[in-house]
Amino acid sequence: MTFNSFETHPNEKGARSPTGKEGMRPHHHDTFYHELRHVVPESLAVFRDGHGEALAEHGLIQGGTYAIDGTGLRNSDRHVVILQQLGGGAPFIIDWRVQGPGKELAAGREMVAQLSKRIGAENIRWLLMDGAYVDGAWLAELQRQGIGVVVRIREGMDIFEEMQLLSQVPEYAFEPYRYLRTIQGHRVSRGRVGAF
Repeated sequence: MTFNSFETHPNEKGARSPTGKEGMRPHHHDTFYHELRHVVPESLAVFRDGHGEALAEHGLIQGGTYAIDGTGLRNSDRHVVILQQLGGGAPFIIDWRVQGPGKELAAGREMVAQLSKRIGAENIRWLLMDGAYVDGAWLAELQRQGIGVVVRIREGMDIFEEMQLLSQVPEYAFEPYRYLRTIQGHRVSRGRVGAF
């Protein structure tokens, strides 16, 4: 079966509420697991592309800010890398790739290129990503397109030392700033040091 013929059936598993109404989600997870065993892997790319095109066609890609991150798959050396919409739009996952080790950067570049093609680079204001996606040539290319990039860095990374040297130039000096974060329903003010 492919995603084009993907069908699920109403959830008939689990307990009902005292009133007799269904007290569960429309489809039981066992049903999904059963159906997913029959998915043809080659159809995943078709589904992924159709998903992204449908979001763009219906005007649902509108956040302006997007995050790229990956996670390892259990009992595998492969990673799922996602591109998710943040900012003003709904937090849709816009695109994703399943990659082998060391391929996260290539996946990120490919997804951003696809996003630029769908909505135009001028509609991508910010990309948030981890250190695995730090590549000087790509960052320079994004900057030429007017796309801002925020990358988390840690001590011990070469770019961390470069940023420290850059901060000695007055116009790129580090400045403190504060931001609000919601933790377990409570807004908390946090301080950071950033380069502007």
